[in-house]
Amino acid sequence: MYDLIVLVVNRLTVHHPFVNSAAGPVHGAAYLAVIALALLVPTAPAAPATPPSCRESVATSPCA
Repeated sequence: MYDLIVLVVNRLTVHHPFVNSAAGPVHGAAYLAVIALALLVPTAPAAPATPPSCRESVATSPCA
């Protein structure tokens, strides 16, 4: 139900000059913030090349 209310309010206000002049810069700032955060967030470490069961190599291991 809330989705429908948001959709109708958005449709009624999207062409209003005040909403339009405020939404443009807010949208641009949000876009730039997402780009900046994507560049600043560290990436996850790479997965090991061998499965975890094969890391400790022993003579009887099937991985050896």
